[in-house]
Amino acid sequence: MQDDLYDKLEAIAIRQRMIVTNESAAPLLALLADRQRLSMTLHDVAKRLQPIRTRWQEFRRNCNDAQRAEVDRLVNRSSERLQRVIAGDEADARLLAVRKQMVAQRMKEMDQVSQGINAYRGPASRCRIDCLDEVQG
Repeated sequence: MQDDLYDKLEAIAIRQRMIVTNESAAPLLALLADRQRLSMTLHDVAKRLQPIRTRWQEFRRNCNDAQRAEVDRLVNRSSERLQRVIAGDEADARLLAVRKQMVAQRMKEMDQVSQGINAYRGPASRCRIDCLDEVQG
């Protein structure tokens, strides 16, 4: 079951990378909601496995060589998959941080342009607009 959940987690991480790369906010929010639900399920599975983790060495000693090799392979596979997901998340976070900085810079530039336009308008152009309002009113 846990292996199937890691399959789903990796699939979501791949979809997340595509969505982040394409700058699609709405699908990203939906995907993150799916990911949250999956994370909660993984958390529940981890709680159920806690007794085995607590007695891991004893459990492993009771396995024959083939079982021990299979258990080690599954544990290593889960660890590697989780590491890939984490690495992808870190890359996505860096990309989103860069985009956030770019948007902030654009907004700052737009604000400066707006201030410049307003400075050129000056009080006289504002007066003309106010005067027109008074005449029409």
